[in-house]
Amino acid sequence: MAILQVSCAQETKSQTLNKREIIQEITGDLDKDGISEKVIVFETNRKQELGTERDLEIYKMEDGQWKLWFQSSKAIMKSLEGGTLGDPFQGIAIKNGLLLIEHYGGSNLRWSYTHKYRFQNKIFSLIGVTTQNSSGEDNEIFDYNLLNGKAIYSVYTDGVLDKRETCNHKMKDLPKLSTIRFGQYKIMIPKAKTYCYF
Repeated sequence: MAILQVSCAQETKSQTLNKREIIQEITGDLDKDGISEKVIVFETNRKQELGTERDLEIYKMEDGQWKLWFQSSKAIMKSLEGGTLGDPFQGIAIKNGLLLIEHYGGSNLRWSYTHKYRFQNKIFSLIGVTTQNSSGEDNEIFDYNLLNGKAIYSVYTDGVLDKRETCNHKMKDLPKLSTIRFGQYKIMIPKAKTYCYF
């Protein structure tokens, strides 16, 4: 009887540690085989300094059942990483075979990320990113195609384009969905003498 009680206690603890709730679920074809995959973002109870971790999981249909294909605990920001604006996660979408992940946050300085991932060479790699920083009347937009290296940096004042600069920067290795590090990648915009982070 005592052994049974210990076993039940351990199982309950394990279930508590792994408790997750679905935040968003979508379907779409990510590997262009004509069959939709399922992407789910889970809220976990794994607490960190900047809130709880989120899991992103991608499932493929095999033999009539959904089977886990890829997973990442890095692709979705933690629940408190949005600063004073709260939860930064805005949503996921599948467009033209790409997985799009959007985040938004800040306080006086507002920021947003849109990361675009494509399945290639048997992994999901970051192939495009758009960031936006706005404060008062100023709005900076950075659009970067990681495949061809083309980066466009634009600054708007009161909704009017103030300046635009195009440069090229080829990354040696594309960031991966499973190991992405938000804000840790940067590109120097030469004439503007500023860095854009993504």
